[in-house]
Amino acid sequence: MKGCDMFSSRAATERRLRLLRWLGEQGESGGYEMSRGARIKAYRLYPMLTKLEGLGIISRRWTDGQQPRVMYKLTAVGEQVLRDNISS
Repeated sequence: MKGCDMFSSRAATERRLRLLRWLGEQGESGGYEMSRGARIKAYRLYPMLTKLEGLGIISRRWTDGQQPRVMYKLTAVGEQVLRDNISS
């Protein structure tokens, strides 16, 4: 996955890696927490999450309860992408 085309521009690369690092540290998180914790504006975050999910880098699940939420976490592929990009 090294050199994956999801890292197209430098700014996009930095945002995505910041998100992956933050999500790797948290384990699982909702979008609001990710936006605040990774310092990524919501209008950039949600399209990024959609793309990362499509690439198999993150997964999402709905919570149960009165106010269902979408929670995201790294997949095994996402953990490998994170390791590859941190070590490079």
